[in-house]
Amino acid sequence: PLIFGSDETPFTQLGGDKKGWPLFMSVANILSSIRNATSTRAWIQLASLPAIPKKPEAKGKNANFTLTGWGMHKNDTIQETLAHILKDLPDLYDNGMEILCSDGKVRICHPIMAGWIADYKEYGKSYPSSPLTGSPLTT
Repeated sequence: PLIFGSDETPFTQLGGDKKGWPLFMSVANILSSIRNATSTRAWIQLASLPAIPKKPEAKGKNANFTLTGWGMHKNDTIQETLAHILKDLPDLYDNGMEILCSDGKVRICHPIMAGWIADYKEYGKSYPSSPLTGSPLTT
């Protein structure tokens, strides 16, 4: 089982609003006390998610349409990037993959996403939201 996590990270305190969204991955069968210790390096950075573009300056008679469209689709870039990064996970689960274990044996593993660690703000960016309320949809 795999655990993924992301959180907005400021790149600098002096240069304004430069931020990034690193995507991290860990294996779920590592003890949480070991996985959460920074010295063990149990989390690896898998990718850097793209920054959401700033709100455009809307002027003219189409201003309301432009801002509404931007508000409803601003997180599509992150969702499409996550879909591209994780697209092979279902095939790997179905067919399995060979992994060299610490005892020197090769084993067939079937990776599956077991969890996603994110705060509410990141959860809203990672999952679709309702255009009426702006809150994440529940299934």
